[in-house]
Amino acid sequence: VTIDTLTQINNRRSFEERYDLEIKRMKRKKTPLFLLIIDIDDFKNINDTYGHKVGDKILQVVAETLKNTLRGLDFIARWGGEEFVVLCPETNIAGVKEVAEKLRSAIDTHEFTANFLADDKKKVVKKRIHITISLGVAEVKKGQDAEAVFKIADEAMYKAKKQGKNRVILYQNAG
Repeated sequence: VTIDTLTQINNRRSFEERYDLEIKRMKRKKTPLFLLIIDIDDFKNINDTYGHKVGDKILQVVAETLKNTLRGLDFIARWGGEEFVVLCPETNIAGVKEVAEKLRSAIDTHEFTANFLADDKKKVVKKRIHITISLGVAEVKKGQDAEAVFKIADEAMYKAKKQGKNRVILYQNAG
């Protein structure tokens, strides 16, 4: 199974297979490859406030919005929980910044609405929920293993969260 059952996008296993293919393409074509790690901001709070059904719906809509915003050759997968990963092959730093910012903006401006039981549990209330994402971006360097690149992108994503969320942090390593 290569599709995440909840979000209907690629799953972690599928990503790992694609990662290997993209590394081979990067070496063969001598073109850059970037990894993006995306995390939905304050997702635990959404689940706690509105319930897991609403949380699941938000995961589905975020996945669909991200997928529809990406370029055709980019590859998205659900990594787990509220985390997604994207591979952006054959682009440069300016290009990946543009892709990441488009993703961030698409979620930030999306009108998420949810139906949930009000506090008195007697009536269903429709409410707009503002969703944001934090993104960490790392360039895959020749000879770097997947774990190292993932750690760099993950650190960049956590830096984005520490700096106030709803932002893109690009880790530029010299090596």
